[in-house]
Amino acid sequence: MTPARMVEANLPQGQTIATASKADLLSALCAAVKKNPKAAPQIARMVAASRPDLAKDIVRTVFRCLGDRDCNLLGRSLRAVISAVPGDASGLTTLAVELAPNCAPSFPGPGRPPGMKATSVKDPATRILLPARSAASI
Repeated sequence: MTPARMVEANLPQGQTIATASKADLLSALCAAVKKNPKAAPQIARMVAASRPDLAKDIVRTVFRCLGDRDCNLLGRSLRAVISAVPGDASGLTTLAVELAPNCAPSFPGPGRPPGMKATSVKDPATRILLPARSAASI
């Protein structure tokens, strides 16, 4: 099943991704990524390409509906939306960091809040965002 069919199967009859209301589309997107989490990046990319005006809402919906247990999946989903709407990469990444701060190392770097970078602290497996000047002193 294609990403478009996964979403449109959850829309009211007769609606398409292009014609659905924002509320109906985001609800269908949520249902699609919950039913098909491994396809979430492809689903998110397709919806964002069709409705670029909703890119931030798409990221919010995908993150909310997937939860924050799989940072790799969230990162891939974010990159997929950015590939469809590259002009807002920074804003989308900043939003992703706000929504799932523990997953920030899985997200592309340009949208991290100004002065912040992913830094290892003591345990290399532990990565957090620290102000850039504080990171140098660690």
